[in-house]
Amino acid sequence: SRLRVAGAEVATVLGWGTLLAVVMLIIAGILQGNSATPATTTVQQTALIQGFTFTVLAMLTLFRIGVRVWRWWDRLRRGSVSWALTHALLIAIAGVGLAFATLSVLLSLLFIPGYVLKVLPDAIFFLTVAVVAVSLLAAPVGLWAHLAARRITLRLRALAAATESLRRGDLSQRATIAGADEVAQLGRDFNAMAADLERAQAELRRERDTVVALLRARRELVAAVSHDLRTPVASQRAYVEGLLARWQTQPPATTTSDLATLHRETLHLQGLVADLFALARADVGKLALHLEPTDVGLVCTRVVAALAPYAWESGRVTVSAPVAPSLPLLLLDPQRLEQILHNLVGNAIRHTPPGGVVLVTAECSGTEVSVIVRDTGPGISPADLPHIFDRFYGGGATGGAGLGLTLVREWTSALGGTVAAANAPEGGACFTLRFPGGTVPQVPTP
Repeated sequence: SRLRVAGAEVATVLGWGTLLAVVMLIIAGILQGNSATPATTTVQQTALIQGFTFTVLAMLTLFRIGVRVWRWWDRLRRGSVSWALTHALLIAIAGVGLAFATLSVLLSLLFIPGYVLKVLPDAIFFLTVAVVAVSLLAAPVGLWAHLAARRITLRLRALAAATESLRRGDLSQRATIAGADEVAQLGRDFNAMAADLERAQAELRRERDTVVALLRARRELVAAVSHDLRTPVASQRAYVEGLLARWQTQPPATTTSDLATLHRETLHLQGLVADLFALARADVGKLALHLEPTDVGLVCTRVVAALAPYAWESGRVTVSAPVAPSLPLLLLDPQRLEQILHNLVGNAIRHTPPGGVVLVTAECSGTEVSVIVRDTGPGISPADLPHIFDRFYGGGATGGAGLGLTLVREWTSALGGTVAAANAPEGGACFTLRFPGGTVPQVPTP
């Protein structure tokens, strides 16, 4: 295709040249037919016509070449900022050179009016020299201008590459900042935009993970609560149907034990519903607290006294509370603290084998009061330990809806304290509650 284009260009130039030569020959023939000049003059006219023809042909060829070069240069400068800047600088240099040459010619003609015809060849010579000088200077000056502009275009290309990476999803991409000009400001704005996008995407990702976790928790809640509700309801139904079937004229002999079982299962259902209600109130920040100066040691003793008989009767587990004397009073809700200890001690009793011990201790360290619930059971599995306070996490073989320890964490946090779980060095699980002395929790109090 390039050969065809070049051939077409050559054919065009030759065609115009041939046409021009034919026209000039016709004009020469007409002049020769109408002229009575000698042969010498005719030869001079022919030579002049031939010279003019070749001159016009050469100018036409240069014009065609110039058009091709200009098209190539125009595409180059439109596709690159550096070449556009180079083009602008070359135009400025050419304009200055031509203005200087034109001014020189005009001054020559103005100051020597009597010798215009003699000065005109010199003026044309100076003009030609100026054009040639500008042409010779155009290449090195253009190269220098291109190298100078390339420093800017390299920064723009780097910024364009960073933008492309950002468009493809790489939000960690940042532009390199150099200098304090407009390009540097553009790079800083780009980095700020990329940081905002990365932060927004991270927030969206966290929100998505939260929604996924909530959906998973809801499924686990439905499964766990359905199981925990189904068992006592089925037990109650069986005992009620048995009582109705055997109750004719007088109560059967097992009525007392059956009613005790019904009462226990009813309390189980009531406790589960209460836990769900308390967890829902804690989620929306409407957990009611009644703050008052509280003796933590007295609350520990009261909880142990209430659960010790049940622990011994159900599994031969001993529960004791060696509480340190003279503990400072804390501004807490004693009922919530009692519920926290009920959950922790009850959980320890369930996981302690017969003959084991559950210890509830309270001590003061500086301005902090710690309550420790320790058992002699198998301890907490390392896989379960990081998730022990997660809601609806049953902990493998531990069973249950996974609400007790979650409520412990929520209630403790509402009271301004912290709770931690670990395995004791001598064996068994260890739960530690810490309440800072003199700190009033910032929660709504009815």
